[in-house]
Amino acid sequence: MESDAQFDRLQNGASRPTQVIVKDEDARTLIAVVGDRIVAVGTMMTVRLLWAMARRWQLTLVGLAIGPVFVCVVGLQWYMCHVS
Repeated sequence: MESDAQFDRLQNGASRPTQVIVKDEDARTLIAVVGDRIVAVGTMMTVRLLWAMARRWQLTLVGLAIGPVFVCVVGLQWYMCHVS
């Protein structure tokens, strides 16, 4: 096992990742874009599944079937943003 002394060095401290995120514009953009999408997708999935369970359990299968379509649309959007 490694000793805790490595974490006492300045380049290995807890403040280093924070400095990288604050100073690097790409890292900030990535966190902003991915964070928003994770929250949006999580909210949509939770509401959709709760609604489906409340109505009928069979509707849960219909709600889950939309997942691959959503993944394809997000993949297409990513492709179009990065190609142009």
